[in-house]
Amino acid sequence: MDSHSTYHGLDFEQAITVLTTVISRPEKGRAVTDAGLKSLSADEGLPVCKVPGVSVLRLNEEHGHLKIEDPDPDLKVGDKIEIIPATAAPPSAL
Repeated sequence: MDSHSTYHGLDFEQAITVLTTVISRPEKGRAVTDAGLKSLSADEGLPVCKVPGVSVLRLNEEHGHLKIEDPDPDLKVGDKIEIIPATAAPPSAL
């Protein structure tokens, strides 16, 4: 259902993701998205990015900061990516 359930070994199918847009590439190895704490939450840990080699580094109120560990995903401003929220409550309320 969400990354928190997966972490605790609950065998649920993925039920929710948040589609977010890359809005900035301030430096190599980093990207900023338009989804932050208000849409993803960090109450149960950081969300999980579905793009291999990319992880959520931190969240501000309305922006997510991504760490690009693998040079293969050439994320560009405007690209859409899916992020699995740590808990389903905040995105469900939107």
